[in-house]
Amino acid sequence: MKADIPPFYVGQKVVAIDSHSLGYWKKGDEFTVLSIKRGCCEWEIDIGIRHLLPFTRCGVCLSVFPSDFMYRCSRFRPLQEATMPLMTFSNIKEKEKEEILILN
Repeated sequence: MKADIPPFYVGQKVVAIDSHSLGYWKKGDEFTVLSIKRGCCEWEIDIGIRHLLPFTRCGVCLSVFPSDFMYRCSRFRPLQEATMPLMTFSNIKEKEKEEILILN
């Protein structure tokens, strides 16, 4: 049995991989996940965008539900934050030599 784990967590930064058909966001726009829930067919997130439609339609099975301002997770990817510089083995050895010299 495959574990059904949410693809994001509350507070995580995400980026849109496509533009919304009604113009609520453009591809590349960045958001913070405010909440996450399991929809009828896939995980959905709240990114803080409210719309005027009284209903929402599942993008997979096309079922219609009262609007809850949630959007399919498959439309977003985690935002790659600035990465920490890699520490190579030679850098570690140099750091150890500096520490030994300082302590002695």
